[in-house]
Parts: sequence; C-alpha cells; structure tokens
Amino acid sequence: MTTIKDIIWLAGLLEGEGCFDFIRCPRITINMTDLDIIERVRKIYKTNNKITIIGRGHYKTAYYLNISGDLSIQWMMTIYVLMGIRRQAQIREVIIKWKEMSGHVTEKTRRQADKASAKASLIKNMMRLKNISREEARKLIEIDISKTIQ
Repeated sequence: MTTIKDIIWLAGLLEGEGCFDFIRCPRITINMTDLDIIERVRKIYKTNNKITIIGRGHYKTAYYLNISGDLSIQWMMTIYVLMGIRRQAQIREVIIKWKEMSGHVTEKTRRQADKASAKASLIKNMMRLKNISREEARKLIEIDISKTIQ
C-alpha cells in the first residue's frame, strides 16, 4: 500500500531528480545512479516497467525509469500540491497537452492555466522581494486583486 509518507518522499525526489514532459504522451522520468532508490520509486508507482541500465564507461552506472500515459497523469495530479512553482508549471503544461490530445481543452481552460502560471510567478517574486512565506504572498495577492475588482 502506498502511504502518505511514500507520496511525500516521491514528490521530494521528483522535485530534484524527476522530469515531467510530453513526448507523444505524458511521462515522468527519473535517472540516477542509486538502484535501490529507482526500485523504491517503481514499487511506489506500482508498475513493472523496466529499469534501464545505462553504462557510462568509467563513470558510475545509471538507472532510468519512466511511467507514461494515464498513470503518469495520475501521479502528476497526486503530487502537484507538494511541488515547487517551476515543477507545478511543468506539470500544468503536460496536463494541458494531454487534455488537448484528448480533445478536452477549451480556450477557457488555456486562459485559466495562463492566469495560474502568472499568479505563481507573481507569488514567487513577492516571496523573494519581500522575504515572506508563500502563504503570506498569496494573501497579499488576494488582497490586491480584491481591491482592483472593487
């Protein structure tokens, strides 16, 4: 059984070592020299996907694992809230491309995604410039938006 601890661990690992992309289909890949970590990722994913061994001459052997299709989308949606701003943007783009390929994206959906991406960038900049937490930056942005609307 996959635990919350496993999900949080996986999100942290993928934040630093993962890749979220769309090449013919959505996928998550991880490539590293620690076979035990790659095996743990495969166990959490609950997949039998092959772990590819990449020999690199006199360098350490690397191990590569990927999941694709609906399973990768499910995992992206599961870990999304645990990821940093840059990874969230990558995941959003993959999900939008996946929906477009499935015929589910409308212009409204695209505008909403663009708006969310702009908001995420604004939050990141406010955090850096004012040296405040993400939650404080979100609150400030909400206050500014509500003043603008009135």
